[in-house]
Amino acid sequence: MPVFHWVTYKSLVGVVVGMGIPVGSCLISLVAMYTPYWSTLQWTTSLATFIQAALWFTVPESPRWLRANDRAIEYEALIKAGAKKNGKQLTLAVGDIGKKDDKNKREDLGVKDMFSRELRLISLVLFLVWPITTMAYYGITFSFVNLSDDLFINFIVGSLIEIPANILVILLMDLVGRKPLVSGSLLFTGVACIISGFLEEGSFRTVLTMTGKFFATGNFSIVYIYTAELYPTRIRSTAVGSCSVMARLLGAIPSPYIALYLPHVTTPAMPYLVMGGTAVVGGLIALMLPETLGFKLPETLEDVGTMRREQRPMFKQLCNKKTENRQTNAVELNPNIHS
Repeated sequence: MPVFHWVTYKSLVGVVVGMGIPVGSCLISLVAMYTPYWSTLQWTTSLATFIQAALWFTVPESPRWLRANDRAIEYEALIKAGAKKNGKQLTLAVGDIGKKDDKNKREDLGVKDMFSRELRLISLVLFLVWPITTMAYYGITFSFVNLSDDLFINFIVGSLIEIPANILVILLMDLVGRKPLVSGSLLFTGVACIISGFLEEGSFRTVLTMTGKFFATGNFSIVYIYTAELYPTRIRSTAVGSCSVMARLLGAIPSPYIALYLPHVTTPAMPYLVMGGTAVVGGLIALMLPETLGFKLPETLEDVGTMRREQRPMFKQLCNKKTENRQTNAVELNPNIHS
Protein backbone atom coordinates (compact mmCIF):
# COMPACT_ATOMS: atom_id res chain seq x y z
CA MET A 1 0.00 0.00 0.00
CA PRO A 2 2.31 2.79 -1.21
CA VAL A 3 -0.20 5.55 -0.38
CA PHE A 4 -0.27 4.51 3.29
CA HIS A 5 3.44 3.89 3.79
CA TRP A 6 3.12 3.15 7.51
CA VAL A 7 0.92 0.06 6.98
CA THR A 8 2.95 -3.16 7.19
CA TYR A 9 2.10 -6.23 5.16
CA LYS A 10 1.73 -8.21 8.38
CA SER A 11 -1.05 -5.94 9.61
CA LEU A 12 -2.63 -5.66 6.17
CA VAL A 13 -2.81 -9.41 5.56
CA GLY A 14 -3.75 -10.15 9.16
CA VAL A 15 -6.88 -8.00 8.89
CA VAL A 16 -7.79 -8.56 5.24
CA VAL A 17 -8.19 -12.32 5.76
CA GLY A 18 -11.10 -11.47 8.07
CA MET A 19 -12.90 -9.49 5.38
CA GLY A 20 -14.53 -12.71 4.22
CA ILE A 21 -16.64 -12.81 7.40
CA PRO A 22 -18.89 -9.81 6.57
CA VAL A 23 -19.07 -10.87 2.93
CA GLY A 24 -20.12 -14.39 3.95
CA SER A 25 -22.62 -13.02 6.47
CA CYS A 26 -24.26 -10.89 3.79
CA LEU A 27 -24.41 -13.81 1.38
CA ILE A 28 -25.99 -16.17 3.89
CA SER A 29 -28.54 -13.47 4.75
CA LEU A 30 -29.48 -13.12 1.09
CA VAL A 31 -29.80 -16.90 0.74
CA ALA A 32 -31.94 -17.05 3.91
CA MET A 33 -34.32 -14.41 2.54
CA TYR A 34 -35.31 -16.79 -0.24
CA THR A 35 -35.01 -20.10 1.60
CA PRO A 36 -38.23 -20.98 3.46
CA TYR A 37 -36.91 -23.86 5.57
CA TRP A 38 -33.99 -23.76 7.98
CA SER A 39 -32.96 -27.33 7.09
CA THR A 40 -32.62 -26.37 3.42
CA LEU A 41 -30.58 -23.33 4.38
CA GLN A 42 -28.36 -25.52 6.56
CA TRP A 43 -27.39 -28.11 3.98
CA THR A 44 -27.06 -25.71 1.05
CA THR A 45 -24.76 -23.28 2.84
CA SER A 46 -22.77 -26.13 4.40
CA LEU A 47 -21.69 -27.31 0.98
CA ALA A 48 -19.31 -24.37 0.78
CA THR A 49 -17.49 -25.67 3.86
CA PHE A 50 -16.62 -28.96 2.16
CA ILE A 51 -15.54 -27.17 -1.01
CA GLN A 52 -13.12 -24.80 0.75
CA ALA A 53 -11.71 -27.45 3.12
CA ALA A 54 -9.46 -28.77 0.35
CA LEU A 55 -7.90 -25.32 -0.07
CA TRP A 56 -6.20 -25.56 3.33
CA PHE A 57 -3.90 -28.26 1.99
CA THR A 58 -2.44 -25.72 -0.43
CA VAL A 59 -1.36 -23.33 2.34
CA PRO A 60 2.34 -23.76 3.29
CA GLU A 61 3.55 -24.09 6.87
CA SER A 62 4.95 -21.04 8.66
CA PRO A 63 8.73 -20.76 7.99
CA ARG A 64 9.25 -19.25 11.43
CA TRP A 65 7.52 -22.20 13.07
CA LEU A 66 9.50 -24.71 11.00
CA ARG A 67 12.76 -23.05 12.04
CA ALA A 68 11.75 -22.90 15.69
CA ASN A 69 10.95 -26.63 15.65
CA ASP A 70 14.21 -27.65 13.90
CA ARG A 71 12.51 -28.87 10.72
CA ALA A 72 15.44 -27.62 8.66
CA ILE A 73 14.78 -29.47 5.39
CA GLU A 74 11.19 -28.21 5.08
CA TYR A 75 12.27 -24.74 6.18
CA GLU A 76 15.03 -24.59 3.58
CA ALA A 77 12.74 -25.81 0.78
CA LEU A 78 10.05 -23.25 1.68
CA ILE A 79 12.50 -20.33 1.89
CA LYS A 80 14.09 -21.21 -1.46
CA ALA A 81 10.68 -21.60 -3.11
CA GLY A 82 9.55 -18.24 -1.73
CA ALA A 83 12.71 -16.49 -2.91
CA LYS A 84 12.41 -18.01 -6.38
CA LYS A 85 8.74 -17.09 -6.70
CA ASN A 86 9.45 -13.47 -5.73
CA GLY A 87 12.54 -13.19 -7.91
CA LYS A 88 14.87 -12.65 -4.95
CA GLN A 89 18.43 -13.77 -4.42
CA LEU A 90 19.27 -15.17 -0.98
CA THR A 91 22.28 -13.37 0.51
CA LEU A 92 22.77 -15.94 3.29
CA ALA A 93 22.95 -19.69 3.26
CA VAL A 94 19.47 -20.86 4.26
CA GLY A 95 20.80 -22.87 7.15
CA ASP A 96 22.45 -19.76 8.61
CA ILE A 97 19.36 -17.54 8.53
CA GLY A 98 18.35 -16.61 12.05
CA LYS A 99 21.49 -18.13 13.62
CA LYS A 100 23.63 -15.01 13.71
CA ASP A 101 23.01 -14.29 17.39
CA ASP A 102 22.32 -16.21 20.58
CA LYS A 103 18.80 -14.85 21.06
CA ASN A 104 17.32 -17.46 18.75
CA LYS A 105 18.31 -20.39 20.96
CA ARG A 106 15.68 -23.11 21.02
CA GLU A 107 13.32 -23.41 23.97
CA ASP A 108 11.11 -26.39 24.67
CA LEU A 109 7.88 -24.53 25.38
CA GLY A 110 4.39 -25.89 26.03
CA VAL A 111 0.99 -24.89 27.36
CA LYS A 112 2.31 -24.59 30.92
CA ASP A 113 4.70 -21.88 29.77
CA MET A 114 1.72 -19.64 28.99
CA PHE A 115 1.63 -19.15 32.76
CA SER A 116 5.36 -18.65 33.28
CA ARG A 117 6.62 -15.52 35.02
CA GLU A 118 6.95 -13.63 31.73
CA LEU A 119 3.55 -14.63 30.33
CA ARG A 120 1.29 -15.20 33.34
CA LEU A 121 -0.29 -11.74 33.42
CA ILE A 122 -0.59 -11.61 29.63
CA SER A 123 -2.40 -14.96 29.50
CA LEU A 124 -4.80 -14.12 32.34
CA VAL A 125 -5.72 -10.77 30.80
CA LEU A 126 -6.23 -12.30 27.35
CA PHE A 127 -8.36 -15.09 28.82
CA LEU A 128 -10.74 -12.32 29.91
CA VAL A 129 -10.42 -9.96 26.95
CA TRP A 130 -11.13 -12.63 24.32
CA PRO A 131 -14.48 -13.82 25.82
CA ILE A 132 -15.56 -10.20 26.39
CA THR A 133 -14.72 -9.31 22.80
CA THR A 134 -16.57 -12.36 21.48
CA MET A 135 -19.59 -11.77 23.71
CA ALA A 136 -19.90 -8.18 22.50
CA TYR A 137 -19.45 -9.12 18.83
CA TYR A 138 -21.94 -12.00 18.75
CA GLY A 139 -24.27 -10.52 21.35
CA ILE A 140 -24.78 -7.34 19.35
CA THR A 141 -25.20 -9.42 16.19
CA PHE A 142 -27.96 -11.50 17.81
CA SER A 143 -29.61 -8.35 19.19
CA PHE A 144 -30.31 -7.18 15.63
CA VAL A 145 -33.46 -9.29 15.79
CA ASN A 146 -34.92 -6.69 18.16
CA LEU A 147 -33.88 -3.55 16.28
CA SER A 148 -36.70 -3.50 13.71
CA ASP A 149 -39.14 -5.78 11.92
CA ASP A 150 -36.82 -6.62 9.01
CA LEU A 151 -34.34 -9.10 10.45
CA PHE A 152 -32.55 -9.75 7.15
CA ILE A 153 -31.87 -6.09 6.38
CA ASN A 154 -30.68 -5.54 9.96
CA PHE A 155 -28.24 -8.42 9.65
CA ILE A 156 -26.98 -7.35 6.22
CA VAL A 157 -26.37 -3.76 7.36
CA GLY A 158 -24.73 -5.01 10.54
CA SER A 159 -22.43 -7.20 8.43
CA LEU A 160 -21.56 -4.48 5.94
CA ILE A 161 -20.49 -2.13 8.74
CA GLU A 162 -17.67 -4.58 9.51
CA ILE A 163 -15.88 -3.67 6.27
CA PRO A 164 -15.13 0.00 7.15
CA ALA A 165 -14.26 -1.16 10.69
CA ASN A 166 -11.59 -3.47 9.29
CA ILE A 167 -10.29 -0.75 6.97
CA LEU A 168 -9.95 1.66 9.89
CA VAL A 169 -8.01 -0.98 11.84
CA ILE A 170 -5.61 -1.44 8.91
CA LEU A 171 -4.94 2.31 8.79
CA LEU A 172 -4.50 2.78 12.55
CA MET A 173 -2.86 -0.42 13.81
CA ASP A 174 0.69 0.52 12.80
CA LEU A 175 0.11 4.18 13.59
CA VAL A 176 -1.18 4.21 17.18
CA GLY A 177 -0.34 0.67 18.28
CA ARG A 178 -2.27 -2.41 19.31
CA LYS A 179 -3.04 -1.69 22.95
CA PRO A 180 -4.80 1.68 22.39
CA LEU A 181 -7.00 0.12 19.71
CA VAL A 182 -7.92 -2.94 21.78
CA SER A 183 -8.67 -0.91 24.89
CA GLY A 184 -10.37 1.94 23.04
CA SER A 185 -12.52 -0.37 20.90
CA LEU A 186 -13.82 -2.21 23.95
CA LEU A 187 -14.53 1.04 25.80
CA PHE A 188 -16.41 2.55 22.85
CA THR A 189 -18.34 -0.71 22.40
CA GLY A 190 -19.26 -0.69 26.07
CA VAL A 191 -20.40 2.93 26.12
CA ALA A 192 -22.49 2.47 22.96
CA CYS A 193 -24.19 -0.64 24.39
CA ILE A 194 -24.90 0.92 27.79
CA ILE A 195 -26.49 4.02 26.22
CA SER A 196 -28.50 1.82 23.84
CA GLY A 197 -29.94 -0.05 26.79
CA PHE A 198 -31.64 3.08 28.10
CA LEU A 199 -33.15 4.11 24.76
CA GLU A 200 -36.50 3.25 23.25
CA GLU A 201 -36.59 1.40 19.93
CA GLY A 202 -35.85 3.84 17.13
CA SER A 203 -33.27 5.24 14.75
CA PHE A 204 -30.91 6.58 17.41
CA ARG A 205 -30.81 3.24 19.21
CA THR A 206 -30.14 1.49 15.91
CA VAL A 207 -27.26 3.85 15.13
CA LEU A 208 -25.71 3.31 18.57
CA THR A 209 -26.05 -0.46 18.28
CA MET A 210 -24.38 -0.37 14.87
CA THR A 211 -21.63 1.80 16.39
CA GLY A 212 -21.09 -0.85 19.04
CA LYS A 213 -20.87 -3.51 16.32
CA PHE A 214 -18.39 -1.31 14.42
CA PHE A 215 -15.96 -1.13 17.35
CA ALA A 216 -16.55 -4.75 18.39
CA THR A 217 -15.59 -5.83 14.87
CA GLY A 218 -12.46 -3.70 14.95
CA ASN A 219 -11.39 -5.26 18.22
CA PHE A 220 -12.12 -8.76 16.92
CA SER A 221 -9.74 -8.09 14.02
CA ILE A 222 -6.98 -6.70 16.24
CA VAL A 223 -7.02 -9.28 19.00
CA TYR A 224 -5.82 -12.16 16.79
CA ILE A 225 -2.77 -10.25 15.57
CA TYR A 226 -2.08 -8.74 18.98
CA THR A 227 -2.21 -12.12 20.73
CA ALA A 228 0.13 -13.69 18.18
CA GLU A 229 2.65 -10.89 18.75
CA LEU A 230 2.68 -11.41 22.51
CA TYR A 231 3.83 -15.06 22.56
CA PRO A 232 7.07 -16.82 21.51
CA THR A 233 7.02 -18.71 18.23
CA ARG A 234 6.90 -22.23 19.64
CA ILE A 235 3.69 -21.62 21.59
CA ARG A 236 2.17 -18.87 19.43
CA SER A 237 -0.43 -21.06 17.73
CA THR A 238 -1.16 -22.85 21.01
CA ALA A 239 -1.73 -19.53 22.76
CA VAL A 240 -4.02 -18.14 20.05
CA GLY A 241 -5.95 -21.42 20.01
CA SER A 242 -6.29 -21.46 23.81
CA CYS A 243 -7.56 -17.88 23.84
CA SER A 244 -10.01 -18.74 21.08
CA VAL A 245 -11.32 -21.71 23.07
CA MET A 246 -11.87 -19.47 26.10
CA ALA A 247 -13.65 -16.97 23.86
CA ARG A 248 -16.06 -19.62 22.56
CA LEU A 249 -16.75 -21.17 25.96
CA LEU A 250 -17.19 -17.96 27.97
CA GLY A 251 -18.21 -15.52 25.24
CA ALA A 252 -19.80 -17.11 22.17
CA ILE A 253 -21.93 -19.76 23.91
CA PRO A 254 -23.59 -17.37 26.41
CA SER A 255 -24.12 -14.56 23.84
CA PRO A 256 -27.40 -15.85 22.30
CA TYR A 257 -28.87 -16.39 25.76
CA ILE A 258 -27.84 -12.89 26.81
CA ALA A 259 -29.17 -11.24 23.64
CA LEU A 260 -32.34 -13.28 23.07
CA TYR A 261 -33.37 -14.95 26.34
CA LEU A 262 -32.40 -12.36 28.94
CA PRO A 263 -34.91 -9.71 27.74
CA HIS A 264 -37.78 -12.15 28.40
CA VAL A 265 -36.83 -12.84 32.02
CA THR A 266 -35.52 -9.39 32.99
CA THR A 267 -35.81 -6.14 31.04
CA PRO A 268 -35.08 -5.25 27.39
CA ALA A 269 -32.17 -3.10 28.56
CA MET A 270 -30.38 -5.89 30.44
CA PRO A 271 -28.53 -7.51 27.49
CA TYR A 272 -27.03 -4.16 26.48
CA LEU A 273 -26.04 -3.39 30.06
CA VAL A 274 -24.38 -6.80 30.48
CA MET A 275 -22.49 -6.59 27.19
CA GLY A 276 -21.63 -2.93 27.70
CA GLY A 277 -20.50 -3.34 31.29
CA THR A 278 -18.22 -6.29 30.52
CA ALA A 279 -16.80 -4.45 27.47
CA VAL A 280 -15.86 -1.47 29.64
CA VAL A 281 -14.18 -3.79 32.14
CA GLY A 282 -12.33 -5.51 29.27
CA GLY A 283 -11.15 -2.17 27.90
CA LEU A 284 -9.68 -1.25 31.27
CA ILE A 285 -7.89 -4.53 31.96
CA ALA A 286 -6.48 -4.52 28.41
CA LEU A 287 -4.32 -1.59 29.53
CA MET A 288 -2.29 -4.12 31.53
CA LEU A 289 -0.98 -5.72 28.33
CA PRO A 290 2.37 -4.64 26.83
CA GLU A 291 2.50 -2.82 23.49
CA THR A 292 4.01 -4.88 20.67
CA LEU A 293 4.35 -2.16 18.03
CA GLY A 294 8.02 -1.57 17.26
CA PHE A 295 9.15 -4.96 18.58
CA LYS A 296 10.04 -8.05 16.57
CA LEU A 297 7.98 -11.18 17.02
CA PRO A 298 9.31 -12.85 20.19
CA GLU A 299 11.22 -16.08 19.71
CA THR A 300 11.87 -16.87 23.38
CA LEU A 301 10.51 -16.07 26.84
CA GLU A 302 13.46 -13.73 27.23
CA ASP A 303 12.22 -11.74 24.24
CA VAL A 304 8.82 -11.37 25.91
CA GLY A 305 10.48 -10.14 29.10
CA THR A 306 12.52 -7.63 27.11
CA MET A 307 9.40 -6.38 25.36
CA ARG A 308 7.63 -5.83 28.68
CA ARG A 309 10.60 -4.04 30.24
CA GLU A 310 11.39 -1.78 27.30
CA GLN A 311 7.88 -0.73 26.35
CA ARG A 312 7.07 2.95 26.71
CA PRO A 313 3.95 4.31 28.39
CA MET A 314 1.03 4.42 25.98
CA PHE A 315 0.86 8.22 25.72
CA LYS A 316 4.61 8.40 24.96
CA GLN A 317 4.19 5.68 22.36
CA LEU A 318 1.48 7.71 20.61
CA CYS A 319 3.42 11.00 20.79
CA ASN A 320 6.64 9.37 19.59
CA LYS A 321 4.85 7.75 16.65
CA LYS A 322 3.45 11.12 15.58
CA THR A 323 6.93 12.65 15.78
CA GLU A 324 8.40 9.82 13.68
CA ASN A 325 5.71 10.31 11.03
CA ARG A 326 6.38 14.07 10.86
CA GLN A 327 10.11 13.44 10.50
CA THR A 328 9.49 10.85 7.77
CA ASN A 329 7.22 13.22 5.86
CA ALA A 330 9.79 16.05 6.20
CA VAL A 331 12.57 13.88 4.81
CA GLU A 332 10.36 12.80 1.90
CA LEU A 333 9.52 16.42 1.09
CA ASN A 334 13.13 17.63 1.46
CA PRO A 335 15.76 14.94 0.84
CA ASN A 336 18.47 17.28 2.19
CA ILE A 337 17.08 16.96 5.73
CA HIS A 338 19.01 14.39 7.72
CA SER A 339 17.95 12.97 11.03
